Amino acid sequence: MAMKVRLSDAVARDAVADPEKATRGGDTFVWDAAVAGFGLKITPTGSQSWCFQYRNAEKRTKRVSLGSVKAVSASAARAKAQAYQTATRNGADPQEDKTTQRKAKTIADLSAEWIALQRGRVARGEMSPGSLAEYESKMRLHVLPAFGKLKPADLKAAAIKEWRNKKLVESEIVSEKRVLGAEGIKGVLRVLSAFYGYLTDQEIVAVNPARGLGQFSTRHRERYLTYEEAVRLYAAIDMYRGRWPHWITIIELALLTGMRKTEILALMWDDVEASEGRIILKKHKTQRVTGVKYVPLSEQAIEVLQAAKAWRREGNPFVFPSVADQSFYAKHDEAAADRLMGHATAGGLQRAWEIIRKEANLDGHEGERFVFHGIRHSVASMAISNGVNLSVVGNMLGQTSASTTSRYAKIATSAAAGAAQVVGTIVSAQAARSRKAG
Repeated sequence: MAMKVRLSDAVARDAVADPEKATRGGDTFVWDAAVAGFGLKITPTGSQSWCFQYRNAEKRTKRVSLGSVKAVSASAARAKAQAYQTATRNGADPQEDKTTQRKAKTIADLSAEWIALQRGRVARGEMSPGSLAEYESKMRLHVLPAFGKLKPADLKAAAIKEWRNKKLVESEIVSEKRVLGAEGIKGVLRVLSAFYGYLTDQEIVAVNPARGLGQFSTRHRERYLTYEEAVRLYAAIDMYRGRWPHWITIIELALLTGMRKTEILALMWDDVEASEGRIILKKHKTQRVTGVKYVPLSEQAIEVLQAAKAWRREGNPFVFPSVADQSFYAKHDEAAADRLMGHATAGGLQRAWEIIRKEANLDGHEGERFVFHGIRHSVASMAISNGVNLSVVGNMLGQTSASTTSRYAKIATSAAAGAAQVVGTIVSAQAARSRKAG
């Protein structure tokens, strides 16, 4: 007879699969000592989920999933098990009922449930807000319009491949219409696969039709700012400086630090240590891998941040607060007005960037656009081309490449700060030449 313990989150953290059972491809079960049928299932690969085991009216042993350990706490799973226990005593069949209900739901319905679980992960610090935003946008803009009305089991790999190939063809056509590029397509398929991973864990579907479809080779065309493009970009920046001080300052800070767009938008004044010449980011895209990120600041970057103090808003902690008009308070309810306490939006920045990019004529050959993230690559390119060590540049930008992480750890902060100073000097010189030429 299997040993029983009182299941808890701590027990789940320490539980591992039985080696003998795992070798045979079997699952390991740990049963609760208090609620009959409530258990922890551990697959041979180590994946953990809560379950409830019972006998139906025909005395057949059946099992129903209560959710993965990562998504559902032990107390919440226990409450579900107790509810199912009561239902089975009254003749209900939880697995059959759950299967019927789940099969009636569409991908759109289940997507809402999945996103809600991801929000919980963000609240617990298990996922970054940026990753959540990516999940939400890719589901809303691409997955749901294409497949949202389907039942999960009705979506096959062939249909996903057809969608992928169509989008790849669109990405090769030169058009003013903004289309999803190859890397964006890969991102959508990764999110879709993660969603179906959840559906398989919940035993809603048996297989993941998106598995591996986001792994395909494409012609990688990295775009960097040339000297001439940098001069044109700063001319465009000066043209719009008085009209969009928020957006212009964000662009300049990106040029001077190589920070990601999401990092700059969410930057708080408490993160800035101008006297120490650095920014400290506790929350960022790669925090789970790299931990706290230190961004060295050149003299020019510090000057840009000093200029940003002009629009500090009382009670708002962000360096780049929402650009909503102050009359927003009078036109909207109190809840909506809370947006003024948030930071500037990615959508607003993108709209400004599109205009500035076109003004600077940054589109390459064959209509290839210079995206905002290209600034980050350009910072690295400028530093490397002016003699800064590759590892130092990686440290400066907070890269997570496995092949360079060990080298990054050996680079001194002062060396990274020197890299930032080189980039700042180059960008400032280009800006000065641009203004002189104008």
